[in-house]
Amino acid sequence: WYARLDSRTDSMSDLATRVMGFPGDAREAEIEVFLNSVGGERAKHVSVAYDYDYEGQKERVEFLLSQVEETVERRRLSRVSGHTTIAPALRDEMRLVTEDLKNSGNVFAVFNSEETRVRWEADWSRSPRLFREQHEINIYDVASEPHVLIWSNFGVPTSRRWVNGFRQVAFAAFGCLSLGLLVYAPTVQYVFQRTQVFADVGGDAVTRILGLLVSITNGVCYVIVDRCSQSVGFVIKGHRDIFNLIGCVIIVGVNTVYNLAITCSAVQIAAAAPTGVQRLESSQVELDRMRVRETLGDSLWEVLVPSVLVVPYVGYVLLTYVFSWPTLLAYYVSIPLWPIYQTSDIRTKQDVSVREAEIALEACPMQIEFDYASNVCVISTGFTILFMESSHMHKVLGVLAGWFFLTYWQQKYCHLRLAKLVDYSTPWLDECATYLWGIPVSVVSAASARWASLYHGLPWWCPAVAFTASGVLYAVALHFALRWVSIRDDRGFAPHDQVRSLMGYDWLNTNPIAVLKAHAQDPEAAVVLYRRGKEFLQEGWQGAKAQEGGEPSELPRNAIEMQELLKNTNCAME
Repeated sequence: WYARLDSRTDSMSDLATRVMGFPGDAREAEIEVFLNSVGGERAKHVSVAYDYDYEGQKERVEFLLSQVEETVERRRLSRVSGHTTIAPALRDEMRLVTEDLKNSGNVFAVFNSEETRVRWEADWSRSPRLFREQHEINIYDVASEPHVLIWSNFGVPTSRRWVNGFRQVAFAAFGCLSLGLLVYAPTVQYVFQRTQVFADVGGDAVTRILGLLVSITNGVCYVIVDRCSQSVGFVIKGHRDIFNLIGCVIIVGVNTVYNLAITCSAVQIAAAAPTGVQRLESSQVELDRMRVRETLGDSLWEVLVPSVLVVPYVGYVLLTYVFSWPTLLAYYVSIPLWPIYQTSDIRTKQDVSVREAEIALEACPMQIEFDYASNVCVISTGFTILFMESSHMHKVLGVLAGWFFLTYWQQKYCHLRLAKLVDYSTPWLDECATYLWGIPVSVVSAASARWASLYHGLPWWCPAVAFTASGVLYAVALHFALRWVSIRDDRGFAPHDQVRSLMGYDWLNTNPIAVLKAHAQDPEAAVVLYRRGKEFLQEGWQGAKAQEGGEPSELPRNAIEMQELLKNTNCAME
């Protein structure tokens, strides 16, 4: 699918090559001359990723970019050229910020067409060069579009990313464990005490409420994992999405094990309680065990439905996309916990900037990584009843089928109409989710092995072996299937300027430092950092008419016109 999409469309990632190995003092002009000395093809321009990931610098860059955006927006909407310019003091600060930055070693060489890029890479492969006769340079394919790169993290060394990764994983584990104990511990105590008193594991209202609190706790843990992923230092958004996906699957996996453990323990306590009836040996023992397993299946059904399988995922969609709880919090809630933490709602905050208000009030972004996690976790959790002699398995399958239909329409409505558009320009997240689908497949295999072990005298460890073997076999088969077809297609046709006019972005207006450099040199510069939903600020963006070869479109006068223009552009791209 990705290969067919790449063959039918032209994007900025098709026109660029990632070049690595430059020293910290290398600048655009010298780099461009060096790259153009290879073969007969010439780069259109280069986009340098600078190192500004240190204390205070990232905040200064963000502040300057917000000032640039406000200035250009006022100038564009006023339709009077030169009506508003960057203040001299801000331009001086831009020069000061950009001149002191070091090259991170990562440079994107941008070419006029995909064919030119392919020929230049072939020339480089035949005769690689040393930069300044001492620095080894390597080239790599570009897998991601420029506007989804995290430019501020290019300067983070690989070793530091690993350290940050381990640190954030430890922090997320500690936070989730601490938060979970606040809910899990009371749940365990209540269920065990109730079982000991009544010798009954049937769920009551309190048990269901506690199960719902456990699910809410999982949602809060999702937020913790998402915040931790932002501090690792990922350069490509797809890697951060994979971090969130795996973290969420682990959290729900731990919750599923918890539900199974507490249910099994409660059933064993109830089964061991005195009933006044003398138990028989031999065949009666097996019958009692079957009753215990059936009771266990009934109890697990009460725990899972609706507190675990239904309510959390319906509530997540309503709170995140329909009601947009981050926006409501930013608009209505102030937290005056100085000096620990303090924040004011944007209604009462006097020094709020235009960009800050836009960020606070914009719709929640599409988060497909959490939807992928939900798909894997719900199926895996529902299939755990296969290990029990339960009369509710057909009901579970019905719930899962209904959940899938509901999820489809929820995501179709929320992602296409309510959520902020987010680009997923690499297949890595989808591939990771496909690998994780081996978990529910392995659960079914382990359940089959358990019944074979139970009734045919196989060793007790057969389910674990079946789970592992099934997962490995699935992963190996999927690995060869995914590697069978390349996702890249080098048959591009559209030139750079046409792609830019259609997309609205290139390798310069998505690079924060390149934008600041342009305004530091020219007070009348029209370049502004590309942001989804504000394409109309980009000079030369023609929307759908650019592809049709029509006249330049007028700037939208309101949000409705902007939405219609974006809709027409997306239809033209499709």
